[in-house]
Amino acid sequence: MSNAPNTKIKVYEKIAQSQNTSEPIRPGGLKLTEEALAICNPGPRDVILDVGCGTGVSVEYLIDEHNLTAVGLDPSPTLLYSGRTRNKYLPLVLATGEHLPLKTGSIEIVLSECSLSVMDNPDSALSEFHRILKPGGKLAITDLYARRPENALNLNTLPIDSCLNGAWTIYNLMSSLHTHHFRLLTWEDRSQVFKRYIAHMILTQNSIDHFWCTLLPQGHDPDIVRQIIADARPGYFLCIAQREANS
Repeated sequence: MSNAPNTKIKVYEKIAQSQNTSEPIRPGGLKLTEEALAICNPGPRDVILDVGCGTGVSVEYLIDEHNLTAVGLDPSPTLLYSGRTRNKYLPLVLATGEHLPLKTGSIEIVLSECSLSVMDNPDSALSEFHRILKPGGKLAITDLYARRPENALNLNTLPIDSCLNGAWTIYNLMSSLHTHHFRLLTWEDRSQVFKRYIAHMILTQNSIDHFWCTLLPQGHDPDIVRQIIADARPGYFLCIAQREANS
């Protein structure tokens, strides 16, 4: 793509530095979190783990608006610091999805909101989700997927660190859930929320060129990046799966 150094900008951290940290840094926002929560139907004593919680907006929402027990986990000290600055009482933990510092069978619901696709090893994360969930526990995923799966691998070459790089194909998602002993309860296309999110981000930067200039490392051609993304035709999904009781 270019001879520029292979230094990827962490998109989530970049966005957090430029916007109100009380807003979710992902498509769909809290409305989509609310929809996932309604399907999971947590009990009053259930514990919810938000993996890739960012600045902890969902955790704060679950605690304040639903009086639920929620814990957030993220590998970014920058994002966690922003969350703790906003609310020092938030239960936020520095850790990765591939190595969860929790006991086996200790969680009723795991949220992974636009985070599984940015993990170094999503299969290891799914294995960890299975381990910490109680039998019958639920996994709620909202994330990007490639609507043209034949071009999905090209997203890995993008010079940014974002959920686009690891966008799923539907086949890979379903196969991974089955491999890690999750039973699919629901899958819904929510691509409109991704389109609205990108439109909002562009508007806040005043122009599409300025939007890409703020995200790309120096030396990378935004037209090539835009073409790679367009060829994969990214969409967004909501998925709820259940940990198999006998696995």
